[in-house]
Amino acid sequence: MGNRAECPVCKGWSSDIYRALHYDYKSCPNCEAPHEVLTKWAEVREQVEELKAKRTNKDMLDMIHNVETENAILKTKLSRLEKVLGYDDTVVKPILDAIKILNNEEVEDE
Repeated sequence: MGNRAECPVCKGWSSDIYRALHYDYKSCPNCEAPHEVLTKWAEVREQVEELKAKRTNKDMLDMIHNVETENAILKTKLSRLEKVLGYDDTVVKPILDAIKILNNEEVEDE
């Protein structure tokens, strides 16, 4: 069995996702979740597995898993919207501000 990785958005578990994550540095081949989402998910998944090994509270693990999944889905949607709408500042500015908010960055008021 080859190396596989999981996508938190489409729940895919395959060697294609692993290749996109570790070799091609591209989005999920199934749902276009951005590479940064796949990378973050791989880190979180590894941490969750470590916590499971330490027999940490299952409810807490489930909560972390659900929050990270929701975050990955939202980031993917924002990324896809950005691609659809193009880069016209008047249209995309609210989306870019939303991304900044999600990343805990300052949003400039006009």
